[in-house]
Amino acid sequence: MDSEKRVALELALENRLRADLDALAVRPYAYYREAAVQRLVAKPGTVGRFFSAARVGATIVVAALFALAAAFALLNMRGPSSPASPTPVPASSTTPPASPSPTATSSPAALITVAPADNAIVTVNTTRSYTATVTSLSGCVDLAFVDANTYPGDGTFRTAGNGIADLASDAIITSINGVPVGATGGTGYFSCVAIPSDGKITFTIDSGTANAFVRPVVFYDEPDNNRFDLDANDRPTDKPFGVGGATRFVPRT
Repeated sequence: MDSEKRVALELALENRLRADLDALAVRPYAYYREAAVQRLVAKPGTVGRFFSAARVGATIVVAALFALAAAFALLNMRGPSSPASPTPVPASSTTPPASPSPTATSSPAALITVAPADNAIVTVNTTRSYTATVTSLSGCVDLAFVDANTYPGDGTFRTAGNGIADLASDAIITSINGVPVGATGGTGYFSCVAIPSDGKITFTIDSGTANAFVRPVVFYDEPDNNRFDLDANDRPTDKPFGVGGATRFVPRT
């Protein structure tokens, strides 16, 4: 056999072999597995239903696995999350808390009241009692009288223009806290009566002058000059002070 015939024969055999191999092409395993499953599913009865359910279950499992794999891959792409910053703890202060400011307590204002405050009419040589109540004050006070006929009653007092209140001399103080005073049975002005611990000074007044009309006045004499001083507006500078009710002494009938 010459060389040309040999080459032609080899080509023919090669073409035939290629055609046979194409006819016998090897298919992947998945193809045969799917074909086997299809045949089992197609079978009637329990076996077919079992494989049909198994196939659905396997599909769900595979889908879930793919979802988990995708989530895991996404987390890896994002990288590890940074740890949460710790909550700062405030540093403890070594400065002691400030002490509360002391509340200033103001003492009550000094005050003198004289009772009774109502007017009264008594006969001459008949006494009438008064009580002066002195609050938030120590030391002593002076007792005197002003003329009720000229007493303004508006916080001012009558004066001759010398800054001193005009005092009345028509009545006398006969006793202080139950003790008689005055060498002649009384005095029209009593200087520096000591303030008792309870602040109450009880005194009696009397007059032998018909139609005498007076008001007792009790005041804190500062400075101690035995007079009732007034300012330019005729208001007392000797404070505090208190004025009692007016008493008129009328003749006996």
